[in-house]
Amino acid sequence: MRLLKKICILLCLCLSFSFLPTQYWPAFQTAETVEAAAPKLNISSKKLYIDEKYTLKVKGSKKHVMWRSSNKKIASVSSKGVVTAKKPGTATITATVGAGSSGRKLKCKITVLSRLSVKSTVIRCYPDQYQQIKIKANKLKSNEVFGLEYEANDVAVGKLYKKSNYYNLIVEPDGLGHTQLVVRIYKQDGLFPTAQKDSITFDIFSYPDKSGWISADDLDAFGISIIDCLDGTFGVLCSNTSSGGFVTDARTLDPACDKQTGANTYVNDGLRYKIQGRQVYLSTTDMEKLYF
Repeated sequence: MRLLKKICILLCLCLSFSFLPTQYWPAFQTAETVEAAAPKLNISSKKLYIDEKYTLKVKGSKKHVMWRSSNKKIASVSSKGVVTAKKPGTATITATVGAGSSGRKLKCKITVLSRLSVKSTVIRCYPDQYQQIKIKANKLKSNEVFGLEYEANDVAVGKLYKKSNYYNLIVEPDGLGHTQLVVRIYKQDGLFPTAQKDSITFDIFSYPDKSGWISADDLDAFGISIIDCLDGTFGVLCSNTSSGGFVTDARTLDPACDKQTGANTYVNDGLRYKIQGRQVYLSTTDMEKLYF
């Protein structure tokens, strides 16, 4: 009899809980149920090539979604979550699910890559020697080709040779100085090829020798002037070709104050130089830093 009473009491308790509204028994929900209800993006990161598109989707919610990009110049996103890669770099796409302060923010990191890849974009040339650079192309279409663009033609000459799945860039020195050479993808869809956004800019430095030093006389070809101040100091003005002729660096070399690193060799704010008589020589490696 007592056993029968206990069974009846348990049945009554079970029935009473079943009639309670769901908001009164959250403690009985499992962790799996709560997790399944939380909205999330289909991916948390994605790599795209320039002009490539990808659609982000929110799972686990039917609420309105607001899409935003942290950098529209690198990757934009439409109201439907379609991401368009613009130029190399990274951007964060944020999807806000739900209105007001209670809206849940979901993020996805987008990395945009150029279809062109190369080990280094700095090319150093010396007399009677040419340089060969291998350029790889990803997802190059049948109607797309490589093309060259110049800043100047009196420093170096570039030539492109197509291989099976890459291009060889040959650079021959034609004079002293610095120049930039741009390799770009072009689409052949008519009489005139159309320039695409995928490109690589090479900085070319053509030197008189491999000594690692360059004299004030030769520096003129690089847009760098050395001025003898007649008081033991020398002024340096850099107006490299990349800046359109504007002065990008101005400093005073003072052997009496600058740190001496060797015989007649000094360093001024990361720029090594040496003095022989009244002639000033700059380190070619440090000189290149004035361009970047």
